[in-house]
Amino acid sequence: MPTINGVRSSSPSYLSAEYNVPAPDLNAVEYGQASLRRGMAGESVAKLQRMLVNAGIQVDVDGRFGPQTEAAVRRFQELRGLDVDGIVGPRTMDAFESSFDPARRRPTGPVTPENPVPTVPAPRAPPTPDGASGQYERMALQRHGQAFVDRVHQIAQRIGARPEWMFAVMHNESGMRPDAVNPNGGATGLIQFMPATARGLGTTTAALRNMSAMQQLDYVERYYAPYAGRIRTGADMYLATFYPAAMGRPDDWVLGSQNGTAGVVARANPIFDTNRDQRITAGEFRRYWNTRFPALAS
Repeated sequence: MPTINGVRSSSPSYLSAEYNVPAPDLNAVEYGQASLRRGMAGESVAKLQRMLVNAGIQVDVDGRFGPQTEAAVRRFQELRGLDVDGIVGPRTMDAFESSFDPARRRPTGPVTPENPVPTVPAPRAPPTPDGASGQYERMALQRHGQAFVDRVHQIAQRIGARPEWMFAVMHNESGMRPDAVNPNGGATGLIQFMPATARGLGTTTAALRNMSAMQQLDYVERYYAPYAGRIRTGADMYLATFYPAAMGRPDDWVLGSQNGTAGVVARANPIFDTNRDQRITAGEFRRYWNTRFPALAS
């Protein structure tokens, strides 16, 4: 199960001459390994801006940490009784939890997403493939039923991926349990949403933990939507889940190399550090996928 996602790649549309520092991933910020501040740009800044809006503070969601975003952060910090410096570190990230759940009460039953992805009943999926390639779909069918399988096929089609990749990732991450929680970092759910990732999607890990598998698939789709069209192999599917910045990188690219957290990532996820050199390369990750799922190898 992933515990540290590192730095996600910034969209070229975010970076500019003025905002030319790629923003670190929110999970790295939450763990105190990095911070968000003025001059940065990237998807993490856009997620921060959406979190500010969800907390009732208006700011443009443009993925660039400029004076408006700094002022919004300062306002949020002031309202939450934090040190007001306009820099987003772990204490500021922690304060967002109460913005989504002010009373800090854990939900007592299934939670329906307040803003679900608009859906119509998913069309019936084609017959499950025979043999090893269909084994995880058969597990999903047995555990969650035909409607769940149909919905996964629908999501896979929308993002341009094969459904058997999604079933395999969910099996490897959580055993396909929507209430699965990693005690090391709090990753939760079918694809192990980190707390910061959940907040960026407009929910919390506590809420996700109390959703049904079908309800949680709305957030699975939201998570993968930015990577639509980029998932060309099963390894890409898993990298999108675990460390999106590594998607499309050469095999010798080291996860965490952008922000100096390569060792942290490797120590937290030794299963992927196949040669035990305290680094995980994109090639090692791809080889792990091909070895773990030979029927789905690229």
